[in-house]
Amino acid sequence: MELFFYHVFTDNLTEIEWNAFDKYGRVRDFKKFGDKNWHCWDTTLQDSNCQ
Repeated sequence: MELFFYHVFTDNLTEIEWNAFDKYGRVRDFKKFGDKNWHCWDTTLQDSNCQ
């Protein structure tokens, strides 16, 4: 399994983690979502509950 992650800094921190093989992942971005929670997507690239 290949798991990739990026941390993007500007005046905000965006964290992205995803599985390159299965295509599921998660993102955390306070400015975009207004919270510090992870927001996930599934293998069909649809939003899903984070587990």
